[in-house]
Amino acid sequence: MISLIRHRNDWQKKLATNCRRRRLDKGMSRRSLSEQTDIPEPTLERFETKGKISLEAFLKLVGAFDWYDEMSAIMGKSKFTTGAELERINKNQNRQNQITQDYFTQKPQPPDFTFDGVKLGGCG
Repeated sequence: MISLIRHRNDWQKKLATNCRRRRLDKGMSRRSLSEQTDIPEPTLERFETKGKISLEAFLKLVGAFDWYDEMSAIMGKSKFTTGAELERINKNQNRQNQITQDYFTQKPQPPDFTFDGVKLGGCG
């Protein structure tokens, strides 16, 4: 578990370093980035120095730095490390596809109404 936490902290620092570098490459001060993204300057400073930031604020930085394609590439595909994981991912994706297909191909049924224990029937 300690190794996992250390690895996460390393990634946080790496993301912070890359964001700071991108800000400086664009010739932006923290103040100008803050104004563009509505992220308070102290939040930007905390992120750049400690790697701590909310997901909402980080996504604002993704937008400001035009990193949509990069984030989509990272988050767009399911990752697997074993054959069993790949089978489970494929099975879940097939189930999701079937649910979506069923939703769009089934005919909606009118609801039944009950009043004082008497079934009134469907409406429609």
